[in-house]
Amino acid sequence: GTSSGGGVPVHVANGSLPEMVPVLNDGVAQPGCALSTEEQVDGLYGGNVDALTTAYAGLIDKVEQVLQMAKAPNSSKLCEEVNVDTAYASPPMNCSIYDLQYTWTGLYFEGMFTSPLYYAQYFAE
Repeated sequence: GTSSGGGVPVHVANGSLPEMVPVLNDGVAQPGCALSTEEQVDGLYGGNVDALTTAYAGLIDKVEQVLQMAKAPNSSKLCEEVNVDTAYASPPMNCSIYDLQYTWTGLYFEGMFTSPLYYAQYFAE
């Protein structure tokens, strides 16, 4: 539909304009359009998540500082929730963004994978 605010029409990508939903909504997968494979995505950054994390370490550090993660009493919950592949006998007392594991998701509107860099940008938003 459209909405007017001050005489300028605003088009909203919802059910009233179904042809616009795939164009403006990241959560829509296009029929017939295959998503990139993990190998193809790896080729975009060299496939080394640790190197990618290191390249942005200064910014990841800034996010951790702003969130005061070193002092957060419940930061161990973060590792438990994110690192579902890891069986913790005792979760780490201070979970940092760097402790969060790489996981291929295949969801292009979420960056195709999660990693320390993904979580840093998530918290930065």
